[in-house]
Amino acid sequence: MLIRGLSDAAANGLMPTRPRCASRNEYLRRKLEGATTASTQATLTAADWERSAATFGDLADSEAMDAAWLTFSPVTVACLIAISGLPGVGKTSVAEIVAARTGAVHLSIDAVEETILGCGLPPGRQVGVAAYEATRAMAELNLSLTRDVVLDAVNDSEQARQTWRAAAENAGADLAFVHLVMADAQEHERRLQSRDRGFSQVAEPTWADVQRRRAEYAAWADDVLEIDTSARTADEVADALLTALDSR
Repeated sequence: MLIRGLSDAAANGLMPTRPRCASRNEYLRRKLEGATTASTQATLTAADWERSAATFGDLADSEAMDAAWLTFSPVTVACLIAISGLPGVGKTSVAEIVAARTGAVHLSIDAVEETILGCGLPPGRQVGVAAYEATRAMAELNLSLTRDVVLDAVNDSEQARQTWRAAAENAGADLAFVHLVMADAQEHERRLQSRDRGFSQVAEPTWADVQRRRAEYAAWADDVLEIDTSARTADEVADALLTALDSR
């Protein structure tokens, strides 16, 4: 957006006021909605119209407009939001909603793994590392274009988390880890057993598999936003996630 008379310093100061890793679209939407006030009526005079014509006369000057756009270079930093957690906690559903609301790119490890396995590899082939690296490459490409990225993955090890630290660092982007948990074990098991993601290559984990991964899940060394999804819908979790990131 080009704003007449706005200095470079002021333009570059717009985005830094946005909380770290808060979505630009969502942040501006909330700010504008919160700042909305009742409109007031004013009477425009002939003098007002004359001043307007004098002020904006160069809008018809193509050289002046080209020069204005060339000198306008706001600072924009993309954000990588890594939604993590055990299978069945709702990572993909929440990531889809957050991406749709913010205009971010959504990447999902399981979908990438499904595609890799569908290329003719033997059944049971382990491609987890390849899926993480392929997703990292896609994340970096989009982050480098200042596009926010929301990804979902279990991220249960330091090696997995380092993948996203490297992606953010390589692209000069911000990084936010989100850890979804379910304190209600019965509800967690019910959701796991009732879901059908339509995969033909990636096998659905059993409840025993999830319990084993829970026991082996590495402690977080990063600043991480933890949200319990037990009694919340995916929309409610997305609301909580965006609100928390906006307040950082």
